[in-house]
Amino acid sequence: MNNPRRNAPTSLYLLLLAGYVFLAAGYIGARFLWNWTSTDDARLTVAAEYVYAEGTIVPTETYPFGYAYPALNAFLSHLTGLSVRTLQVFVQPFLVILLVPLASAAYRNLTGDPATGVLACLMLFLQPEFLFEAARSSHAKLTWAMALGLLYALAASFRCAEAGEPIGRWVVISYLFAFGLTTSSAFFASSYLFAIACAFGGWLLWRRWGHRQARRGSPLTRLLYVVLSCSVLLYIVMYHIYPPAGGQLSILRSIVDQVAMLLLGVEEATNPYRYVQVAWVSEQVYILLTLFNWTVLALSFFHWTLQAKRMAEGQDELPANQLFLWLLYGGFGLFLAISVVLDLSGALSANMQVRAFPHLMVVAIPLAAEALTGMVRRAGRSVARALLSGGLVLVVMGFSLASLLKVTNEPFLSYNWVFYADPERQAVEWLGQYGESTQVWMGLDERLVALAEASDLWKARRLKAKWGRPTDRTVYFILSEAMTLRAWRTGMELPEVFPYNRIYDNHFAAVYRPRASSPYGR
Repeated sequence: MNNPRRNAPTSLYLLLLAGYVFLAAGYIGARFLWNWTSTDDARLTVAAEYVYAEGTIVPTETYPFGYAYPALNAFLSHLTGLSVRTLQVFVQPFLVILLVPLASAAYRNLTGDPATGVLACLMLFLQPEFLFEAARSSHAKLTWAMALGLLYALAASFRCAEAGEPIGRWVVISYLFAFGLTTSSAFFASSYLFAIACAFGGWLLWRRWGHRQARRGSPLTRLLYVVLSCSVLLYIVMYHIYPPAGGQLSILRSIVDQVAMLLLGVEEATNPYRYVQVAWVSEQVYILLTLFNWTVLALSFFHWTLQAKRMAEGQDELPANQLFLWLLYGGFGLFLAISVVLDLSGALSANMQVRAFPHLMVVAIPLAAEALTGMVRRAGRSVARALLSGGLVLVVMGFSLASLLKVTNEPFLSYNWVFYADPERQAVEWLGQYGESTQVWMGLDERLVALAEASDLWKARRLKAKWGRPTDRTVYFILSEAMTLRAWRTGMELPEVFPYNRIYDNHFAAVYRPRASSPYGR
């Protein structure tokens, strides 16, 4: 039975944490006056508008990995009367606070300790990659909600089973969350399915070693049914409910070929990790901004190996919910290792590791929180405990600042800018009104491409956005003072447009077009 005196401060801490998350979401948007977006956000916005207009989850323009988030935006737009784009910019980023109670409940059940659950919840929102994904206008917040809900329901079912209580409601809830996860992002769902399958495989190995915890019929044997049932759910969603999600399986042959080339040494592997060198002013700055990640990984791995040692020696016997967390950590660790191999092979646009890393951190954080709470509780005297707690508060403040700087890709520290200026948006809109069906160069990176992908005018004019190096088919060039400043800081060269006709200029951004090669050219 819960202790009300113990739950009261826990609820207060969660309320304070929700306030911090709300303010953090506000800062992330206000830092660039809400003028920041990404190609993924733009595609989800367009997909939601088509869902709303056509009244179907498979409209003309779809998001290839799932339909839940576009459908949610269409529903909220119908309910509130706000446009999808208004919801995306000013409402969805603040809904990240809904993850606070879900994360706390999941971690409380996984660790079996309310205080550790609250600390893990706080640490989760200090993790830069998680906060970046959850606070922007993408499907991530809905996907993470489903994933955390799934972990919460599974851990609760294991705790009830060990206590001899009925688990029927938790089984139903877990499959509802699994279905929601699959409809939100088939990629995320397959990642969690892989990790849970690895957890079951690890459990089988543990049982084979004859450990006494395995011989007594642990609830973890039910993981086999979870894997099989979720596999059926994934198949039904990808091939019957939402066929566009099945298209991602077409890349499997390419992945196998490229990984084989990497392992056999036939082809030189690409190096996606040059991102650190080209996107930040220095490697030292990147290390400082991501120091929280390295700290969590070190603490979690130390705690994980210590638990493994104690269990192997028979000194410790973890409850089923904590053993499930221990096994998941190994599963997601294996998933990250495979992702690194895929990245080095050049498969999946060399960003697999970026997508896999937050999954590992979600299960590494509660292990690190267990290690920290254990350190505080083992501090004998009240003075030592107070000093240790005070030090942790200062560390949290520092990590919070570093996280916000990395989430926003602070321009003073990063070359990978994520914002756009209003004059740049005006130039994109002007070209959408008066441009012709051709290719448009929009910069050295994808910063402005999202504006073009979200523009109905660009689709009507059949304009195609191009970034990086221009080609022979490039007719229009958009240049701005922000592009010039970034090129100067990075040492990269912009296209030579001085001989071209300047057909639009708002004193910050301009549109250029090459001169006609003959009197009859346009």
